[in-house]
Amino acid sequence: MFDQFLHWLESTAPAIAISESSWLFPGIESVHVLAITLVVGSITMVDLRLLGINMRHRPAGEIIAEVLPWTWASFVVAVCSGALLFSSNATHYWGTVPFRAKMLLLAWPGSICSSST
Repeated sequence: MFDQFLHWLESTAPAIAISESSWLFPGIESVHVLAITLVVGSITMVDLRLLGINMRHRPAGEIIAEVLPWTWASFVVAVCSGALLFSSNATHYWGTVPFRAKMLLLAWPGSICSSST
Protein backbone atom coordinates (compact mmCIF):
# COMPACT_ATOMS: atom_id res chain seq x y z
CA MET A 1 0.00 0.00 0.00
CA PHE A 2 2.73 2.48 0.98
CA ASP A 3 4.80 1.39 -2.02
CA GLN A 4 1.87 2.28 -4.27
CA PHE A 5 1.78 5.74 -2.74
CA LEU A 6 5.52 6.20 -3.31
CA HIS A 7 5.18 5.13 -6.95
CA TRP A 8 2.20 7.45 -7.42
CA LEU A 9 4.18 10.31 -5.85
CA GLU A 10 7.05 9.75 -8.28
CA SER A 11 4.62 9.86 -11.20
CA THR A 12 3.21 13.30 -10.37
CA ALA A 13 4.04 16.18 -12.71
CA PRO A 14 6.27 18.07 -10.22
CA ALA A 15 8.24 14.91 -9.38
CA ILE A 16 8.79 14.09 -13.05
CA ALA A 17 9.84 17.66 -13.81
CA ILE A 18 12.35 17.64 -10.95
CA SER A 19 13.81 14.27 -11.86
CA GLU A 20 14.12 15.11 -15.56
CA SER A 21 15.50 18.63 -15.18
CA SER A 22 19.21 19.29 -14.89
CA TRP A 23 18.71 22.40 -12.76
CA LEU A 24 15.47 21.97 -10.76
CA PHE A 25 16.82 19.46 -8.22
CA PRO A 26 19.98 21.48 -7.43
CA GLY A 27 17.94 24.69 -7.24
CA ILE A 28 15.38 23.23 -4.84
CA GLU A 29 18.16 21.57 -2.84
CA SER A 30 19.88 24.96 -2.45
CA VAL A 31 16.66 26.47 -1.10
CA HIS A 32 16.27 23.45 1.21
CA VAL A 33 19.79 23.82 2.64
CA LEU A 34 19.40 27.59 3.10
CA ALA A 35 16.07 27.08 4.90
CA ILE A 36 17.61 24.48 7.24
CA THR A 37 20.48 26.87 7.91
CA LEU A 38 18.01 29.61 8.84
CA VAL A 39 16.14 27.25 11.17
CA VAL A 40 19.32 26.18 12.96
CA GLY A 41 20.72 29.71 13.02
CA SER A 42 17.59 31.27 14.49
CA ILE A 43 17.32 28.58 17.16
CA THR A 44 21.00 29.06 17.96
CA MET A 45 20.45 32.81 18.46
CA VAL A 46 17.75 32.12 21.03
CA ASP A 47 19.76 29.37 22.73
CA LEU A 48 22.84 31.59 23.03
CA ARG A 49 20.70 34.33 24.59
CA LEU A 50 19.10 31.88 27.03
CA LEU A 51 22.57 30.67 28.02
CA GLY A 52 23.64 34.29 28.60
CA ILE A 53 26.42 34.06 26.01
CA ASN A 54 25.12 36.65 23.57
CA MET A 55 22.82 39.71 23.50
CA ARG A 56 22.57 39.91 27.31
CA HIS A 57 21.32 43.50 27.08
CA ARG A 58 18.10 42.37 25.39
CA PRO A 59 15.30 40.42 27.08
CA ALA A 60 15.03 36.83 25.88
CA GLY A 61 11.31 37.24 25.19
CA GLU A 62 12.02 40.11 22.82
CA ILE A 63 14.54 38.07 20.85
CA ILE A 64 12.22 35.07 20.75
CA ALA A 65 9.37 37.24 19.46
CA GLU A 66 11.58 38.57 16.66
CA VAL A 67 13.20 35.27 15.69
CA LEU A 68 10.32 32.78 16.00
CA PRO A 69 8.44 33.89 12.85
CA TRP A 70 11.68 33.44 10.86
CA THR A 71 12.20 30.01 12.40
CA TRP A 72 8.72 28.80 11.49
CA ALA A 73 8.77 30.33 8.01
CA SER A 74 12.15 28.72 7.31
CA PHE A 75 10.89 25.40 8.66
CA VAL A 76 7.88 25.51 6.33
CA VAL A 77 10.16 26.26 3.35
CA ALA A 78 12.48 23.39 4.39
CA VAL A 79 9.56 20.95 4.66
CA CYS A 80 8.05 22.00 1.31
CA SER A 81 11.36 21.91 -0.54
CA GLY A 82 12.27 18.61 1.12
CA ALA A 83 8.94 17.13 0.06
CA LEU A 84 9.59 18.18 -3.53
CA LEU A 85 13.06 16.65 -3.45
CA PHE A 86 11.68 13.45 -1.90
CA SER A 87 8.96 13.18 -4.54
CA SER A 88 11.51 13.03 -7.35
CA ASN A 89 12.85 9.64 -6.20
CA ALA A 90 10.60 8.59 -3.32
CA THR A 91 11.03 4.82 -3.52
CA HIS A 92 14.82 5.13 -3.44
CA TYR A 93 14.93 7.68 -0.60
CA TRP A 94 12.42 5.76 1.51
CA GLY A 95 14.63 2.68 1.28
CA THR A 96 17.72 4.38 2.71
CA VAL A 97 18.69 4.31 6.38
CA PRO A 98 19.87 7.96 6.51
CA PHE A 99 16.52 9.23 5.19
CA ARG A 100 14.57 7.15 7.70
CA ALA A 101 16.88 8.29 10.50
CA LYS A 102 16.30 11.92 9.48
CA MET A 103 12.54 11.47 9.53
CA LEU A 104 12.72 9.70 12.91
CA LEU A 105 14.76 12.55 14.40
CA LEU A 106 12.33 15.13 13.04
CA ALA A 107 9.35 13.27 14.49
CA TRP A 108 10.93 12.22 17.79
CA PRO A 109 9.59 14.32 20.72
CA GLY A 110 12.34 16.36 22.32
CA SER A 111 14.81 15.51 19.57
CA ILE A 112 17.79 17.64 18.69
CA CYS A 113 15.58 19.30 16.07
CA SER A 114 13.19 20.70 18.69
CA SER A 115 13.43 24.31 19.74
CA SER A 116 13.89 25.22 23.37
CA THR A 117 11.34 27.99 23.00
